[in-house]
Amino acid sequence: MDNGKRLRVSTKCSDKKEAQTKALEMQNALNEKAKGVLNGKQAISLAEAVDLYLHDLKVRRKGLRNWLIMRDKLFGLTPAFKDRFRMDPSMALHELATVHLERLKAARVAEGNKEQTIVHELKLLRAASRYVQELGTYRIPDIVKSLPMATQKTRYLSWEEFDALYRYLDPDRPVDNKRAVYTRTGKQHSQVQDVQDLLVALVLTGGRWSEVAALTWDRVDLENETIRLFGTKTDKERVVAMPRQVTDVLRRRRVIRDLHSPLIFPARNGGVRRGSCQAILRAMNKVGLNRPDIVERYGKATVHSLRHTYASWLIQHGADLAEAQEALGHASLQMTRRYAHLSGKSVRKLGSILSEVASGLN
Repeated sequence: MDNGKRLRVSTKCSDKKEAQTKALEMQNALNEKAKGVLNGKQAISLAEAVDLYLHDLKVRRKGLRNWLIMRDKLFGLTPAFKDRFRMDPSMALHELATVHLERLKAARVAEGNKEQTIVHELKLLRAASRYVQELGTYRIPDIVKSLPMATQKTRYLSWEEFDALYRYLDPDRPVDNKRAVYTRTGKQHSQVQDVQDLLVALVLTGGRWSEVAALTWDRVDLENETIRLFGTKTDKERVVAMPRQVTDVLRRRRVIRDLHSPLIFPARNGGVRRGSCQAILRAMNKVGLNRPDIVERYGKATVHSLRHTYASWLIQHGADLAEAQEALGHASLQMTRRYAHLSGKSVRKLGSILSEVASGLN
């Protein structure tokens, strides 16, 4: 023992050899317990678990900004949070209990945080615990399943909202900079056109940002007006319809494409775009989609809202739920096929629906 004293424990075995084996097992169990190991799984601190999860997000090139803020707030790592309640980063993850969560929630309420903000902070603990659980080498808290998931309002745009966003991103729109009114030319014109093209592709294919940003020309069939999208989130490929407006965009872009890049929407360096499109987010704010009263009622408009918009337009204009679900590539208990794509009939139907919905676009 660590204190130098010997502990006598009965193995309750009459056979000498069996007793020796049992004694060795008991000693190993005691050694593991002293090291925080149980059933071969090691102890890990809260901070280590969170950092492992955030590192995984970084490797998968997911957005980290909000997660890092939540981590800093949770552990009081920056001056902005030093005077607020914080959890002990050295605390063992497997020791996390309901009482700790209740203390955190009570403190955040006292600090004036809204319920949804608190849930997002708890979501980080849940995500880190789930990630550690999947690794299979660390001990996890018994309450991992009871940690709440953050529920977000499903924000989709009305046609009027989308049209305002589309018009704002018109590269030929006169710009008033308070000193003069001018029209964009050259590089500035092409950059804004690039953003508008992305907007059209996102809302009329329903693709996730990661899917559209990584889309290559070999996945486009202009003749049959279809695109093969590969979802890194679901590890599945699906075929989606290209409405006329998307086909027009891609035909124009193919003429001016960078022959050194296989990407349809390459970043300025020719590689895959990282993170969400900030230009679209800024435009959403400029046209008032994220006014406080609107966000409070409907939720915040983001690039992912364009995917929700795609789904809502399909449903509202005649597509059935199963067709929309398959077009979006959503996994479910009813749809477990690894390679999912639409039938030719469904592709044409959905393409016609979206072409009609977007008929007001120039």
